Amino acid sequence: MTACRYRGIQSCAGLLACAIVALFSATTATASTNAVESVVTPGRNDKSGMASFALQMVGQIQSQQQATLRAVLDSQQQNAETIRFLVTRLKIAIAIGILLGAGMLGMLLYVRAALRSIQHRVRPIPTPPSTSGVTQRLASLLDTGEHLLDSKQPGGALVCFEEVLALDPHHTRAHVKKAAALEQLGRLDEALACYDHALALDESLTDAYVGKGAIYNRLERYREALECYEHAAHLQPTINIS
Repeated sequence: MTACRYRGIQSCAGLLACAIVALFSATTATASTNAVESVVTPGRNDKSGMASFALQMVGQIQSQQQATLRAVLDSQQQNAETIRFLVTRLKIAIAIGILLGAGMLGMLLYVRAALRSIQHRVRPIPTPPSTSGVTQRLASLLDTGEHLLDSKQPGGALVCFEEVLALDPHHTRAHVKKAAALEQLGRLDEALACYDHALALDESLTDAYVGKGAIYNRLERYREALECYEHAAHLQPTINIS
């Protein structure tokens, strides 16, 4: 666009110079042919002076044009350098922002992991009850269950015996008493299973054989009842089976 303006100004300057020369040429051609040579000579000198003046004006215009063009080019170069500088600064700012964001994210993740680690370390470890406390609890539950069983309250007794077995699944006495409570509740099949479980833990349980024989007797399975009583008598000859 600047080059186009420059060429336009040059064309205008050329046209101006041509117009000045043509004007003085026409003036000279229309002068009187009767003028003496002494007059013609100064007219030619004036014509040459005007032409020189016109050429000087054209030169000044061209110089101004060149100065304007240089100023425009310098301004464009400065603008381009300013834009490149700003773009470079913007890229640097974006890169710094990305690095800071990544650093903050990494720090947050580290802090989160550290907090979780501290929580795991500080979390209290449940301490199992002491052996003496468990033993006392088992003894208390057994006593309560047997008292309820003797009082013909098999439902409450069953709850006590099941709680004992929850604390100690291998408690043979609790299995035998649970079977007796189930027998009083009429749940004979479950009672037989409890007696079998107790005998699987300890085959020398006389009470288990006696109780199992009593259930077989109620079920009129006399042969199996007799076998159970015989086992009980073998283990404890002085036992009284009524």
